[in-house]
Amino acid sequence: MGSEIKPANYGTYIFSWKEKVVALLISVIGTLGVSWLFYDSLLGLVLMPMFYAVIRKKMMSYLKKKRNQQIRSEFKDCLYSFSSSFSAGRGLEEAIEEAEKSLRRIYQHSLLAEEFSEILKQCTYADGSVLQLWDQLSRRISLEEMQQFTDVIWACRRSGGNLVTAVDRCANILTEKILVEGEINKLMSQKKYEGQMILMMPALLLLALKLSSPMYLSVMYQTAIGRILMTVALVIIIGSYIVLERMMNVQI
Repeated sequence: MGSEIKPANYGTYIFSWKEKVVALLISVIGTLGVSWLFYDSLLGLVLMPMFYAVIRKKMMSYLKKKRNQQIRSEFKDCLYSFSSSFSAGRGLEEAIEEAEKSLRRIYQHSLLAEEFSEILKQCTYADGSVLQLWDQLSRRISLEEMQQFTDVIWACRRSGGNLVTAVDRCANILTEKILVEGEINKLMSQKKYEGQMILMMPALLLLALKLSSPMYLSVMYQTAIGRILMTVALVIIIGSYIVLERMMNVQI
């Protein structure tokens, strides 16, 4: 056995069968809803495969981002554990072992705890280098803070610097950075939610009119100009959503 770790690749996200079913249901319901609401027809169902591709991409992006946020939160908690371990004179392998125990106490299902367990197994049974295994993990996860932490450990190892002081300072800086970014993300999520609610208002108003006064909207469904206006309204809503997404998708 070599020292290479072979769990999940965090650069991609693979749907489970449950997530595929959820994406399919959302696509069918969404396509039928839009077709019925804007055109009073179910012929729009022929566009369901295209709608499914969009939903699948959006869900994959959301779930991947959610997983990365969980890893970032777990790594923040790891930094406290690492700092304490190094201050107590423990090595990297012992620090990882303590961090794994700490994560399992804090989180019901910890991604990093599973990865740390794999590293410890590689060190025990495959005679792997703990620093190299850690470096491989940080590259696979592609978390900026984790790579910076790895760079500090490598630099201290090569130069013979004070690892305890360097790790403690690095942990404090990275923890503060993660906390600040977390607060910014919460604010951005709130503004994004408010924007989405505003975008839903035209569709909700149209639904209320369709249910309460169907004859009032009949001209919009039975004439060419009505269908054109409905199409323009749908395009404006979709375009506004795309603009909102781009405005809120700010890299910090």
